Amino acid sequence: MNNDTDNTAIVAVSKTREEIVIAYRGTMNIWNLVLDLATVAVTYPDTPPGIKIHAGFHTALMSLYPEVLYHVGYYRDLFPDYKIVLLGHSLGGAMARLNLFYFLTLKQFPEAQYECYTFGEPRSGNKAYADFMNKQTVKTARIVNNGEIIPHIPPTSLLGTKLLGDYYYHCQSEYWYVDDFNQRFCDTTVYEDPTCSNSLDPNYNIIDHGAYLGLSYIPGVAGQPVPWAAIPFSILQPVGTIPPLPEFVADFNVLVAQGLVDLLRPLPIPLISGLL
Repeated sequence: MNNDTDNTAIVAVSKTREEIVIAYRGTMNIWNLVLDLATVAVTYPDTPPGIKIHAGFHTALMSLYPEVLYHVGYYRDLFPDYKIVLLGHSLGGAMARLNLFYFLTLKQFPEAQYECYTFGEPRSGNKAYADFMNKQTVKTARIVNNGEIIPHIPPTSLLGTKLLGDYYYHCQSEYWYVDDFNQRFCDTTVYEDPTCSNSLDPNYNIIDHGAYLGLSYIPGVAGQPVPWAAIPFSILQPVGTIPPLPEFVADFNVLVAQGLVDLLRPLPIPLISGLL
């Protein structure tokens, strides 16, 4: 964990699956949100020509990268034949993709077999970045839950123009999950398949961002609290400065968020989008 950016990763080993797993947490606080909104595309050293990366996501990754690299190297020494699997939700998905990018470009573990699976991943680089990633022989899936909005930001253009410079493109390949009976891999010959989640434009919503493949961020048997459960009580809480919320307040906050999700989920997507 990095206390300056309040980003978190876990490096673990599955002997059953013969995997070294790197999992990145998504947005959970105001400092993560600041990084999410730092949407300037920047060129960084030691990267292929023309590639620009989302400045906030890059900062988030680099706050953890040295420690992640060290621990993956440690486990690679113990289990040299295990593949490296990168995972993440939301901001964590962008960080997982960028982590893969740096492992590949810097040839950190050139003999390793990689896989990358993200959930609700926002766009994190320009066209050159997407082209580079699409050329890699890595098993990957960018999973999008129904009509959730986060995979559709930052924008691909300004009203169809490039007036503000480079914009963002997704890497392949999208796996669109609508429900248990309606899900598929999307067309990999385009950057983003217009018949998959993009077909819902502009009727996206934030509710679907909190639940993936039947698992949600609602507490109890369903999983962890939704990220917006911290709103409005702790959204302005600086990391390491103000003590955590009292448990009874946090519990009440989570219950409010759960009720909001339960209330909005049955509504049609256009109506939810209008409410938000």
